[in-house]
Amino acid sequence: MAGEVGSFGWKYLTGDNEPFMSVVPIYGDPRSTVPTLVQVGVTACGPQGDIVERHSCTAVNSRTGIGSKC
Repeated sequence: MAGEVGSFGWKYLTGDNEPFMSVVPIYGDPRSTVPTLVQVGVTACGPQGDIVERHSCTAVNSRTGIGSKC
């Protein structure tokens, strides 16, 4: 169900559906306070707890963002 940037089905976030989001920083240098990557995940669950839509993205923390996969 994962798709391209902007393809998350926001229509699923209406009514009784609930969104769950996670954001996880990834540090390439353990001495740095700045993450090299950020992983983002969004899941929409229906009223019965079933997953109705899921999207994930890995963003490269750089000036250009080249290499990001969304």
